[in-house]
Amino acid sequence: MLSRCASQAGFEVTILCWDRSGKRPPVMDGEAWKTVNISAPSTYDQGARQGFGYVHFARRAFQWLRAHEWDIVHCNDLDTLPIGWAASRMTGRQVVFDAHEPYPEMQRERSPILYHVSRPLEWFLARRSSHIITVGEFMRRRFLSLTRNSVEVTVIGNWKDPDRFALPEDVISRARADLKFPPHDLLVGFFGALYRTKPVLPLLEAAKMTGRVAVLIAGQGEDAGLVKEWAERYPWVKFLGMVPSAQVELYTRTCDAMYYGLDPNFEAAIYSTPNTLFSAISAARPVLTTDCGELGEVVRTSGCGYLMPELTTEACRDGLLALLDPAVREKLEEGARFASNQYSVAQAKRRLAAVYSGLSTKREMWQEQGENSVSSGN
Repeated sequence: MLSRCASQAGFEVTILCWDRSGKRPPVMDGEAWKTVNISAPSTYDQGARQGFGYVHFARRAFQWLRAHEWDIVHCNDLDTLPIGWAASRMTGRQVVFDAHEPYPEMQRERSPILYHVSRPLEWFLARRSSHIITVGEFMRRRFLSLTRNSVEVTVIGNWKDPDRFALPEDVISRARADLKFPPHDLLVGFFGALYRTKPVLPLLEAAKMTGRVAVLIAGQGEDAGLVKEWAERYPWVKFLGMVPSAQVELYTRTCDAMYYGLDPNFEAAIYSTPNTLFSAISAARPVLTTDCGELGEVVRTSGCGYLMPELTTEACRDGLLALLDPAVREKLEEGARFASNQYSVAQAKRRLAAVYSGLSTKREMWQEQGENSVSSGN
């Protein structure tokens, strides 16, 4: 999304991509940017075992940065920041740290080795970045504290384009009919990674208790088997597996409400600002979610959803019963429309253009000061 925003703002964009499969062409020229695929065999979710593939990718990415002209290197998440920072040190150019998640906290249970490596690494490199971009206000405060306010931090979230969700009613009606649900009064969707830190079981159990709610789920992860079992057993549950983004937009509009059950005991939960939230906002659909951290703050201030005080089947059932009331949904949909003005791609474009323009101006000033110092030395 940020690559498209940067291109549309007038910047020339090249993406260095870690090709884990080794099957992509070395260079791909698109309409808005060029992609350089760096082949380094690996797979996702391997934790520290990705080390060999990462070292190979990092070496080749660094070589590319040394061999080509560029003004700003935009590093997506902490794992690419060492490469960008080293290249910026070698070339005297700007490095932007784009932090989508609190990386060390995310790794504590998944990979203790990565946790103990990434925590001091983030502390060191964040303070030496030219600018930090992150996904929400809670993350912004985290980085301001980490850097002791020495680096400017800008919030650019996983915001969507409402126009992409403005689909004709006949298209939405046809998609709903094709799902072949039995009669129901409310269709609730969840599209995302099926991890136990954001369980769907409370939604399924609560929907069964009401007897009036159908559930549509898409995604993959450790709970995919559970969802498949429910879909095979109950006709009011449909599981789509992985779907492309265009279908996510269609199915979000097809649903009456979206669900995102976040486990508040998960260490990084307070920083979560999921795609589901901003898809629901752009589609003007209420979201049923946990009152936790940034997620709860956005929903509360915008009035775009129902907040569960805890992640239990009973709390979820109460939320579904409230959303079964068309008047409640209409009020929450109005809150989502209001929020879409703040959390939009248009806002992201403006903020990203301001960040890049500011860094470009600083670079020009430093170059001018350097030229002046050389001439005065003569």
